Amino acid sequence: MIPLRHSPQDRSGSPGDPGEYLMDVQVLDGRNIEVIVWMRQKGDGRWHGGITFSDPASGETRRTAEILRGASEGDIWLAVRGLRTHHFRDLYRSLA
Repeated sequence: MIPLRHSPQDRSGSPGDPGEYLMDVQVLDGRNIEVIVWMRQKGDGRWHGGITFSDPASGETRRTAEILRGASEGDIWLAVRGLRTHHFRDLYRSLA
């Protein structure tokens, strides 16, 4: 499991604005990659989110579609906390 490293930014924006959560840096394919989970609440009240991978050394960013879904923000976190390093590695590679 990749622990949360940073709390989300101020959520005073509109409900549809995505919140971003910086996770611990992971070594993926020999590179230090920042893992960012983003999520937002849609108009129907359901939560959608995805994952962004950022390589500070090269400036490369890879972003998934809204692959995370849940009835609450907590549901999204349950899904994220169930992912292991190999899941993040495979997602990262699939976005190349």
